[in-house]
Amino acid sequence: MENTLVDGAAKRRHGIHEQTRNTIRDMIVSGALVAGERIDEKRLSEQIGVSKTPIREALKVLAAEGLVDLQANRGSRVVKPSPQAIRHLFAVIASLERLAAETVATQASPAELQHLQLPAARRPDVDLLLLRVAFARQLPALAVQMLKVLLR
Repeated sequence: MENTLVDGAAKRRHGIHEQTRNTIRDMIVSGALVAGERIDEKRLSEQIGVSKTPIREALKVLAAEGLVDLQANRGSRVVKPSPQAIRHLFAVIASLERLAAETVATQASPAELQHLQLPAARRPDVDLLLLRVAFARQLPALAVQMLKVLLR
């Protein structure tokens, strides 16, 4: 009986830590916590509604992920990505977009391709950006389509 209670408490604790970490990560990605900004653990714990312990644990994991910079005796800050890191990120995104587009274009049926809602061509200088934005918005649905095509 004790093991069950201990296991249940550990699962709840793990869940709180994971939820806290995900919430802080979302705040960083959405810009609610600004790059370069010092993270106020007390304010964050009040805002999220958890004690400082899950906040600190979450910040350690987010530091390992490169989103937070932990500074001994000075707290922590949201990492401000360098221009080089941003270029690398866009290179990865472009590679994933290309792979997704190639997979869909070569393996999807004409009926499946008709489901894509891409903007009509207007101006060459704007078209590429519009197409990339439209395509990026559809990536989750395309991933599902790719799986269906691959599992046929």
